[in-house]
Amino acid sequence: MALLLLLLLLLLLLLLLLLLLLLLLLLLLLLLLLLLLLLLLLLAPATVLLLLLLLLLVLAVGVPKSSFETDFFTLFNKLPTCALAGLR
Repeated sequence: MALLLLLLLLLLLLLLLLLLLLLLLLLLLLLLLLLLLLLLLLLAPATVLLLLLLLLLVLAVGVPKSSFETDFFTLFNKLPTCALAGLR
């Protein structure tokens, strides 16, 4: 029983370490994005403003799912009921 608890604790620590590494990778990616935006700001301020607007749009709407079924049902959930009645 003690060995099972020790293995479970080891697994939880491993998962915590994996999550920590994932967060570190995300922070490095955000830092790289920030450096890229600063570089683009030096080159073309209008481009940076457009990229920031696109980033805000993605953050507001959310990243779309990749599966066809999710996109299909999301589309039909957002349609008004009168449009659905017209399709039947």
